[in-house]
Amino acid sequence: MHSLIASPFLEQHVLVRPGSRGGALLPGERYEELRALDAAEPAPAWLADAVREQWQDMDVTGRPTGDFLLARRPSTWGYLQGELGDQPGLQLQVQALF
Repeated sequence: MHSLIASPFLEQHVLVRPGSRGGALLPGERYEELRALDAAEPAPAWLADAVREQWQDMDVTGRPTGDFLLARRPSTWGYLQGELGDQPGLQLQVQALF
């Protein structure tokens, strides 16, 4: 199971942690950057900072992104992915990353 999921959500992009309240809004460019990363590449510095700020018990600095991140591709049908529905409070506790 992945520790973090980056995914389209309605007209935005979010970063969520399964089983955790809250999350972060991602600008479209940052979301696309995560999708383009090779699984062996380390987490970008901006992602490590955002994760540390949102979830103090998690540090992804220098870790290969494939070890912790699932970057979902946009749905061709415009539907949301199921894991996002399991994030209580997400709509109220997202933090913008710009």
